[in-house]
Amino acid sequence: MLTAVTTVRFFVDGAVASELAQRGLDMDAWMSAQGAYGDAIITGGRYPRLARVMVEAEGPHARDRAERCFHDGLEHVLDGIAHRIRLS
Repeated sequence: MLTAVTTVRFFVDGAVASELAQRGLDMDAWMSAQGAYGDAIITGGRYPRLARVMVEAEGPHARDRAERCFHDGLEHVLDGIAHRIRLS
């Protein structure tokens, strides 16, 4: 599940990074601004599975998080593509 969430997150992050580049913000500034949103997701109770993933995830806190997330996400995407090819 975390890999699927991470894959979607990287897609979103890419779109956000592109938008931020146009607005002159970097990812650290954007992440700082999103702190309240993350807290609301974790404590709000509306999205318990996402909240659990956010709390338990090692990836966001690891020094090599970008590399780990990229490799895990890429593997997930490629496995999905391979599965679709087998079904064809």
